[in-house]
Amino acid sequence: MYIAVLLIIIVIIISSFFYFKKNDQNKELVSEVDKREVKKSWIEVEKLLSVQKEMNFKLAIIEANKILDQILQVMDFPGENMKERLKMACYTFPQLKKCLWIEAVYQKILKDQKYVLKSGETRYMINLIKKALKKMKIL
Repeated sequence: MYIAVLLIIIVIIISSFFYFKKNDQNKELVSEVDKREVKKSWIEVEKLLSVQKEMNFKLAIIEANKILDQILQVMDFPGENMKERLKMACYTFPQLKKCLWIEAVYQKILKDQKYVLKSGETRYMINLIKKALKKMKIL
């Protein structure tokens, strides 16, 4: 009985070590992201947002989503698509949970040309992504 408990404790300690090591690797990978390119791309997103046209709102969401997904890929979060990578990244960066909703809107934009996107809603979503990128120390 005591041996089984001791083995479980050892497994937990070893698992924790690898989990924290993986988190450290993710943080190191962030430094490999060319932050100047991300900032340049983000300026383009904000330019799109400044033009008060619905198509520009959609393009801004699409581009911001692409930026976030590229960063998640560079940080080596597992998943076959952005939604899966985003869910995994939420364990390291809890503020990304709000971005799951944005991913759903992004998918609607891609699938439904008639999907209506309003200025206030778009600005809110872009601001959420921007805050997430700042928390991740990308912007």
